Amino acid sequence: MEDIGSDYGHFDSSYLFVRDINEGGENAMEESTHSRINVWLISDPEMCAMIPKVLKPEDLEYTYSIVMPDMEQPWDIMAQCEKWMKSLKDAIYMISPLVELQTLEMLKERIVDLCKTYQEPEFDKDGKFIPAKIKKKMQH
Repeated sequence: MEDIGSDYGHFDSSYLFVRDINEGGENAMEESTHSRINVWLISDPEMCAMIPKVLKPEDLEYTYSIVMPDMEQPWDIMAQCEKWMKSLKDAIYMISPLVELQTLEMLKERIVDLCKTYQEPEFDKDGKFIPAKIKKKMQH
């Protein structure tokens, strides 16, 4: 893991490297693509300014963000969400000029498509999630 400097000391992070060791020996493993999951827990909105410094423009396509409001003050949820969404927007706006226009357009189309095709998850009577492919079989 590379040293990212003291400016990033406020990021709580964990890294998970995933390798498929059953792909045919040591040489195959060296040539295969390795997945990486970075998890950053940011509790200070000012730290969002660090996101453009650690997130590469080519990684933006595969990056997700989850905002979890502090439930100690549930009456303040909307203000918290607005604060964090503004912080994320500002960070993304700093990265987006470095991303190819074609990639930005593709990402916008993907978001619109996800919103248009979203379906509420369904659960059976025991509370178990019903995957989409099983729902289709049940309908036929």
